[in-house]
Amino acid sequence: MALKDDIIKNAGHHFHSLSHPLLPHPYYHRFLSWEHCYDEFGKVFSGIHTAITNADKDLLALHLATYLASWGMYRGSSFLLQVDYKVHVPVVELITEKNCVGGTIFKYRDLFGIEWSKLDDNKKANNLTLLFGSSDATFRYRDLFDIEWSNLGLNEKTKKLEQRFGLSGAISGYYDTIRNNVKGPVNSEVSRTLVTKVLMGTLGCVPAYDTYFKEGIKKANKEIKKANKVIKKANKVIKKATISSNFSKKSISALIDFYRDEDNKSDFDNVRATMTTRHGKKYPEMKFLDMGFWGY
Repeated sequence: MALKDDIIKNAGHHFHSLSHPLLPHPYYHRFLSWEHCYDEFGKVFSGIHTAITNADKDLLALHLATYLASWGMYRGSSFLLQVDYKVHVPVVELITEKNCVGGTIFKYRDLFGIEWSKLDDNKKANNLTLLFGSSDATFRYRDLFDIEWSNLGLNEKTKKLEQRFGLSGAISGYYDTIRNNVKGPVNSEVSRTLVTKVLMGTLGCVPAYDTYFKEGIKKANKEIKKANKVIKKANKVIKKATISSNFSKKSISALIDFYRDEDNKSDFDNVRATMTTRHGKKYPEMKFLDMGFWGY
């Protein structure tokens, strides 16, 4: 079976597992917490919330916390176990901030449910910059020490990281600071799994780079390399690129190229068209790939 077919089969399996036959009601599956969280943020970016109140932020933070717990981020030694759900309110504020003071347009609106495969190179680059900042570097824990923190509050620190490393860096830096407050100094960055699960649950713009997704990418790369060897022996141009399993601008770009490959896009789109949340929102491309590679 071709890699494309495996991805479609895997994504379909995960989607249809949401109606678990042993549960008393089909809407009780824990994976549905992603839909509830994504749909609630969708109300913001679709304009249903014309102004975001403190009560709205509180509800969004509660949805985010429930989703993260359902998806394994409150296990064992996680620092999140030691904090109230309101710890996520600043992240909600970051994701739903306006493009300028007094503005009416959400800065990250275009990332919500983004159809990466339909973007031209300029729009793709602009949205990747929103996610990662202007450099090709990904936020690392040591970057916290490159900024003079002494006179800055937590929100100011987060904004500086956003300017340098985009939305993903700001989220990572914020949770790093919270973790250090809870557990004491830790000489490593907060997990990419947490950062990408937050982005997946709120915007649906990247997959969640957890162990199973990353292992799926690594296995898929083996299939891509095998196919490239066959192509090479036939003296044809090798056009299938492997995908980095580490969350980065390079990895997301490779996933975009994989989705919109001429051999994949039409079939992926057709299957994805049958996948909607319980409130009618189409599953985004990166959620589809997240399900497809997860446990591949």
